[in-house]
Amino acid sequence: MSQNLPQEVVIQNDAVKKIKEAKTEIPDLPRQVNPDERNDYKSAEVLVRRLAETVVKWRASLEENMQPAILAILNGNIQIQVNSLAVEGYNGIRIDGTLNGAKCMMLTHQNSAQLLCYAAEVTEAEPRRGIGFVLSDNEKLSTD
Repeated sequence: MSQNLPQEVVIQNDAVKKIKEAKTEIPDLPRQVNPDERNDYKSAEVLVRRLAETVVKWRASLEENMQPAILAILNGNIQIQVNSLAVEGYNGIRIDGTLNGAKCMMLTHQNSAQLLCYAAEVTEAEPRRGIGFVLSDNEKLSTD
């Protein structure tokens, strides 16, 4: 005994059948990260290490008469020409450099500093120099 079903019901039943028969491939999901890994990006060490690695790669791509330089811009428009950056605790960085031609050192939370990286020309007045990076385990990196 066959039923006379409305066409709408037949179409729906076909759609449900096709969905059930369809093979679904679930893409690889990123692995779960533990709380330490989740917070790593917030640490000053990650910031300083990644900046050092980036500047070293960038130096290799610059023309011979150019070199990387970093200007730290702090609250109140304080601008420090960076000689070195060091990790101070979990979120702190120490900026060693010059401010208006005088040597200075600034301790700050990493979120309080904007770091402008730019290409500076090497001249007799401004010879080639490196930028130092000191990590929390006293590991030192340099852009020389």
